[in-house]
Amino acid sequence: MGWSDISDAITKTAPLVGTLLGGPALGVNVTSRSKDKQVSAGQQPTPGLMAALAKRLAR
Repeated sequence: MGWSDISDAITKTAPLVGTLLGGPALGVNVTSRSKDKQVSAGQQPTPGLMAALAKRLAR
């Protein structure tokens, strides 16, 4: 396996890596916008995973 093979492998997997990294970021953006909409409508947003974890650790 030479440098050419390694370069080809990296080039072929680049779109996959971009999709994997972009997917979670998009999810965070959508979640953030949903919470912003709830707050602007006067509703209290539901606590997320981190809030539930913090509540359990605070006990």
